[in-house]
Amino acid sequence: MSGSSGYDYSSWRPSSAKELSDVQFVCRYLSNEGNSKNLTLQEAQELTSWGKFIVCVWETSGKGGNKAQGAADAIAAVAMAVACGWPAGRPIYFAIDEDVDPATQDDYFDGLATVLPKSVIGAYGEAALIERWRSFGAGWGFLAESTGWEGGDNISGCQIQQTGTDPSNNYDYDIALVSDYGGWQVGGKTTAPVSTPVVTTAGDSSNEDDPMAIQAKSDSTGLVLLQWPQGSNPAAVHVLQFYYDGAFGNAPALRVDLGLTTGPWVIEENDWTGQRFVYEIPDQFRQTAFAVSVKATSNTGTPFSVMAS
Repeated sequence: MSGSSGYDYSSWRPSSAKELSDVQFVCRYLSNEGNSKNLTLQEAQELTSWGKFIVCVWETSGKGGNKAQGAADAIAAVAMAVACGWPAGRPIYFAIDEDVDPATQDDYFDGLATVLPKSVIGAYGEAALIERWRSFGAGWGFLAESTGWEGGDNISGCQIQQTGTDPSNNYDYDIALVSDYGGWQVGGKTTAPVSTPVVTTAGDSSNEDDPMAIQAKSDSTGLVLLQWPQGSNPAAVHVLQFYYDGAFGNAPALRVDLGLTTGPWVIEENDWTGQRFVYEIPDQFRQTAFAVSVKATSNTGTPFSVMAS
């Protein structure tokens, strides 16, 4: 057991770091746009300044759904998380906050897995659901407090356990069962071992004209999650370049979420020039952008790559 403790809360907000002095992390929610319980960039920055790690839980109805719902939730969760400073590769826990037959959520998991790598998907809920999703390849488990649900209090495969509620009902108590429970901070610091690779450096760091160049290729679902190397100067990244391989399909439309900016934008199928699209990052975003999420929304079978330099 790691010994780290945390709070998870939706409507309550701490007014100062002192109110979080007893914990090392907080679990915060992502959901539909406009929901008051959602984590924001300003909040994530404040929690980081207080030295707290953040764990993301996606919860709308808490009932899961079919495959289409899973895919839609995953796309929305990634977009919102990136805008809050989430480093690509950290888990997002998806809440099934009721006693269910775990098999009824297989399609929902399949939908999540069409968007996110399974290693990034976490289950929040009953022990039996966590165990089932882990058998499918999910990387993370967050055991809800209601241990009367199927699977009881079996913590096998879990990184976090919810253990109770404070007397004022402001927040629930959590405990980390392992040293890496999926925590992150704005700027890229995480609870993962420091040797864990995030991206491949493609440029020559000694080249003053190209101080940093990183790249990633789309996966089988048409998704790229690219994070600047930890400790790097985000202002060094000026340009995003997109390439697609015309030998394998037509030009894709891409939804692009640049971390810590104002929201997503789209590269349309007819925006490409010679299988290439170049985007110069506006000056006001260069100091704060350090990650980008790109998802193909058409011609999803056409492979593409993204380079930040």
